[in-house]
Amino acid sequence: MKFEYNQEYHEKKFGNWIKDKNLYELRCMYAKKKYFKDLIIGNKGIFEFGCGIGQNIAWHNNSYGYELNKKLYPFLKEKGIKMFDNLNEIPDDYFDIIITCMVLEHLENPKKTLTFLKDKLKDDGYLITVLPMISYKRKEGINETIDGHLFAWTFYEINYLLNFCGFTNILNKKIYRKGIEKLKFLSQSLYFFFLSFFGRLFNEFDIIIISKKKKEHI
Repeated sequence: MKFEYNQEYHEKKFGNWIKDKNLYELRCMYAKKKYFKDLIIGNKGIFEFGCGIGQNIAWHNNSYGYELNKKLYPFLKEKGIKMFDNLNEIPDDYFDIIITCMVLEHLENPKKTLTFLKDKLKDDGYLITVLPMISYKRKEGINETIDGHLFAWTFYEINYLLNFCGFTNILNKKIYRKGIEKLKFLSQSLYFFFLSFFGRLFNEFDIIIISKKKKEHI
């Protein structure tokens, strides 16, 4: 699979998270509470496809990642994440859980990517798919893409695609959030309360779909 990629993306968008350890840890906690709370993790192997700066998996003991921006690899390895240098290194039928967060909407062939990820899961392994909300308030021109997104999905379309690629969908959920950086001065309990409160108030959310790999019938 070939991907187009802006090598400066993570440094520009998440530079504060890399420099500010407390903010990074807060974002790790956010991922653990919001993305993984519906699964029993323990010491299960977790792989993130397009892991960026690793905030979604850094708090897990047995985490693996793949990221196009190789400049981030020293930082990711410092966080205890075992990194694959290329797609061919990623083993088949190996991981208990795979997460892809804010990635599929950027890819030219999301179907091919989902099929690839399915092959990397153990039988009955879980895929966590996190996607941005669809905004109808944007005022870009008719021929302009939004944030480099090539696709946008509601639950209906992404559930259909996942099912077509060999997954059984078991959970659809909205995650309301607004102020991930601006509210960092609050205590943890207040932080998560107001993060959700302002998200609901302004109707800003991400969508998360948890799917299970279908068993192959021989």
